[in-house]
Amino acid sequence: MHRHHRAVIDAELRRLARRAPSLSPADLDVVNTALEELAESAILAPLRNAPRDTAILLTRIFGQPGNGSRRLNATLND
Repeated sequence: MHRHHRAVIDAELRRLARRAPSLSPADLDVVNTALEELAESAILAPLRNAPRDTAILLTRIFGQPGNGSRRLNATLND
């Protein structure tokens, strides 16, 4: 999940930089930090704290077919 959220944030930062060229690198760093904190609190922390017996359900939602719960656990710890 960490790699996936990072890819989304990076894509959004690139899009924002194109649409608002007046933003400085410092401005984009502020946006990056805010998006990282949001992803951590809204997505990553709840997934990390999910009971282990829900791993198969989370795999069905977020995993690739055939990855199994081992893949989800590896993903959550990335």
